[in-house]
Amino acid sequence: YDPALAAAVGAFQRRHGLAADGIIGPQTLAALNVPADQRALQVTLNLERWRWLPREPGPRHLLVNIPDFSLALVEDGVPTLTMRAVVGRPDRPTPVVSGLMQWLVINPGWSVPQKLAREDLLPKLAADPGYLLDRGFRVYADWRPGAAEIDPAGVDWRAIDPLHLGFKFFQAPGPRNPLGRVKFMFPNDFSVYIHDTDQRGVFAQDQRCFSAGCVRIEAPDDLLQRLALRGNAPAEAAVQTAMAGNKSVGLALAEALPVHLVYLTAWVETDGTLQFRRDCYGYDGDLAAALVAGARAPVAPHRPLPPAVIARAAAPAPTAAHQVRTGPVSMWTKREAE
Repeated sequence: YDPALAAAVGAFQRRHGLAADGIIGPQTLAALNVPADQRALQVTLNLERWRWLPREPGPRHLLVNIPDFSLALVEDGVPTLTMRAVVGRPDRPTPVVSGLMQWLVINPGWSVPQKLAREDLLPKLAADPGYLLDRGFRVYADWRPGAAEIDPAGVDWRAIDPLHLGFKFFQAPGPRNPLGRVKFMFPNDFSVYIHDTDQRGVFAQDQRCFSAGCVRIEAPDDLLQRLALRGNAPAEAAVQTAMAGNKSVGLALAEALPVHLVYLTAWVETDGTLQFRRDCYGYDGDLAAALVAGARAPVAPHRPLPPAVIARAAAPAPTAAHQVRTGPVSMWTKREAE
């Protein structure tokens, strides 16, 4: 195991998204043992995924590759800014979606989505009633504008049925806010966005499936500089003033920026290097089975939509900028239930 072989192992590790330490540990050994025909299939599957993407991604766009846990600002086909990212857990995957980034928020507050409130926050409150106070949360009776603020100490959280949790939980901007100091907005049907984080240590890990679906990024200040400031002195002054305080400030981008969240477990770098990544959500197997079965959308038999879906699509879109209770689920300024 001489230096040349160690260097070759390090190069292999970099091509597979592993820590390039030159040591053949369990993950490296597993990657080395993947047969060539399986790698060829992996390339085929990702060629199919490329077919789904917009033909013109935009001369300047953001590309988040979920299995690579990375974000790149691409300009004229060349990544000019790259950074590590945290994506959704397998049970709450980051969606594959494209959108347009039009604005960002400095010092964002966080209104906890009802699903997270039911599944994550409520168990914490049952175990520790002081959790909300310790982290600067405010609690409101419901999601309607002007709803009364309530004292969380007066609520028996253990007695609440998660399916009927109607409170709104809001965490003000600050050092313990999970959105960090800036979030980048690109409206989409999944209500996900790109944001800073108060948990910086997670970026040191190789496998970064930790979020509830949104994309956390390692260097939000660098992205902010490239997208919104770019030498604009008035904008820089406004951002510095906003950063110095704890008030949420929205900042529109001068030009809308395409954003693509993609799922690529194999691709070729600009220098011709073939890259592979672990199938963190298990999508490769599903896609391989669908291709073998010939399950392509253009030839799939038409199925009539369920009456409930037709009725929902025909209904006028909600106009109120707040969450509307609909029994055990809710809708957040969109027709589809969360």
